[in-house]
Amino acid sequence: MDQTKSAPPPAGWPCGPGPISAADLLAAYGPEHLADAELLEVLLEEPSLVRAAGLLEACGGLGNLLGMGPADLVSLGLTSAEAARVGVMIEVQRRRTRVHRARVCAPGMAWAYLLPRTAGLTEERFGILCLNARGEVIADRILGMGTPLGLVVTPREVMREALRYGATTVLAWHNHPAGGAEPIREDIIPTKARASSLPWNRGSKSSAASWPPGNSP
Repeated sequence: MDQTKSAPPPAGWPCGPGPISAADLLAAYGPEHLADAELLEVLLEEPSLVRAAGLLEACGGLGNLLGMGPADLVSLGLTSAEAARVGVMIEVQRRRTRVHRARVCAPGMAWAYLLPRTAGLTEERFGILCLNARGEVIADRILGMGTPLGLVVTPREVMREALRYGATTVLAWHNHPAGGAEPIREDIIPTKARASSLPWNRGSKSSAASWPPGNSP
């Protein structure tokens, strides 16, 4: 779908002079009727389809925009208020997915859960998923944000969050902003060291799992 061209107005839409605004379409028929640029236009302080389309072109599309942090959104050209609106929209959607607890019982399930949350990020992030005995996600926490080159997180932070939520299993993850599906040496060695330093994990094995080929965030 062209990110600047919405679907034709639904049957019965009242005809009148001038273009139909994105806000009118949204109010009457829901966001699914809007093109990507029109969705962004509704969030702008002064609605402008041309500006919205330019912002999407500059960042590489709506998917990349939704993976950007507040500072990146402002650098892109959004005002602080507009960046806040986009951030709230992202967080509302993220919290909506918690209504029904996701289950993570295998590496592929972890990938399916995490990929939408990490795609398009321009900086490295380290997080954990706290799981209960049924493999359900009871907490999804970001413990560190770094640069495109790396970040630092201590085992203490992981243990604190695991105890806070009473997790039976903790899955630690981080993304590669530059891409690449395989864990590198700098991933594997710290993973083993951090896992062995946790009091309940001494003597057990740990591993660094990769994203499925071609799907690294």
